[in-house]
Amino acid sequence: MLRLFPEASDVFFDQIEEHRHYLLPIATLDLSKINKNRDGFLHFVQPIEPYDGAVGSNTRQFHTYYCRKNWVAYSVRNGKYKLLCDFCFFEKKYIENFPDFRETFYGVKSYLDALPRDIKRHYQEVEDNYSRQKELFLNGNLHYDYFTKYLELGGRPEEGNWSCCTDFPLELEHETTCSDNKVSFCYPLTTSGARFEYIGYIEPDMFGGNSCGLLLFYNEEEKIALNTFYWT
Repeated sequence: MLRLFPEASDVFFDQIEEHRHYLLPIATLDLSKINKNRDGFLHFVQPIEPYDGAVGSNTRQFHTYYCRKNWVAYSVRNGKYKLLCDFCFFEKKYIENFPDFRETFYGVKSYLDALPRDIKRHYQEVEDNYSRQKELFLNGNLHYDYFTKYLELGGRPEEGNWSCCTDFPLELEHETTCSDNKVSFCYPLTTSGARFEYIGYIEPDMFGGNSCGLLLFYNEEEKIALNTFYWT
C-alpha cells in the first residue's frame, strides 16, 4: 500500500537537496492501491519544523494562499512535489536570510536570542531520529505495521484542532450519528472554491518526525497536494 522512507529524488522534482533539507519524505502512496481507476503517486511529507508552535507561524511575509500557519502545499508533477512557496516559509531559512527576524518573530528576548541555535539543534535531532528509524526499517528491526499503525486512507476528514484553529477556507459537512452525536467533517477549498479530496492520515513521529498527525489532501484539477497537522 505504502512505500516507506522513499528517496528525496523520488518525491521532489526540483531543488531536491533544498526540499530535503526542510522536509522528511516518510511514505509514498500508489493511488491505484486505493482506487483501481486512478494512477500516479502522492507522498506523505513531514516538515522538520516547527521547533515551537506551528509551522509557518512566524513567517507571514512568505505565506501564500496554500502555505500558511499549519498548512503546507506542493505542486504535483508526474507524481513528484515542489513546495508552493519560498523556502523562507521555514523559520530556519528565514533566520539565515533575515538577521532582523527578532522584529517580527514572537517571543521574549532570551528565547529569540537562542532561537537560531535551538532550531539548528532541533533539525539535527529530527534528522538523527529519522535516520535511526529508517535504518531500523531497512534492516528489518522495525516492520511495516509499526509505521502504519495509525494510518488512515480515504474516508472523511473529521474536525479537530487542525480545522478549528485556522483561517484556511473550509467547507463543512455535519452529520448526526445513531446515538445523536453531531460530527463535522471539514474540507479545505482551492482558490476557486473547489474541494480538496481527503487522501489520508499518518503519524510522522513513528518515522522520527514531530509528534503530530499529518493529513493529506489533493485536488486533481489544480494538481496540488495539501498538508495540515493535528497536534496532540
